[in-house]
Amino acid sequence: MLHVVFDLDDTPFFTRDAVRKAYVRAGVIMPDDMWGKPWRFWTTAEVHARKIREYEKMIHDDELIPATPAMTVMRELAQTGHHVYLLTGASKMTSQRLLMREGVHPRELTGMQFNCSSLDKAKHLRNLLVVAPSVVYIDDDEEFAQHAPAGVTFVHYIGQSKARLIKDITWTPSS
Repeated sequence: MLHVVFDLDDTPFFTRDAVRKAYVRAGVIMPDDMWGKPWRFWTTAEVHARKIREYEKMIHDDELIPATPAMTVMRELAQTGHHVYLLTGASKMTSQRLLMREGVHPRELTGMQFNCSSLDKAKHLRNLLVVAPSVVYIDDDEEFAQHAPAGVTFVHYIGQSKARLIKDITWTPSS
């Protein structure tokens, strides 16, 4: 039984362009160095609320927020009894809508945490290691590897195919 943790943005979904567009529609330009960090680190609650409304409209209007091969892997792992978790800086509502659009009901995941910073993610991963013999964490943010707790296998997601990602997830030093 695998314990696999996914980030949301630019891992199972290519969200970067849509998030940036939603902020522009909300009246601000997101600083480049804030990608992957919770909104509260760089903007106000009022601006964030406007961005959420714009982003929700984009999802409702089915504007392009494409799923990646990682989404297919996430769905298949969840639906075949593996422990699949989501740790993300994204909001709960947005995350759940995107997952459900791709046929993954939140109840199919073992756990989800939202609005997480890198430090929050590291803490949740450490806590997971208490109950899981091994944990794989998948994220597009290569810098997170330095925050990953000992015992967590970090997989840098750069758009690799489903087959390659499965190989990356199931590889262990002893194999």
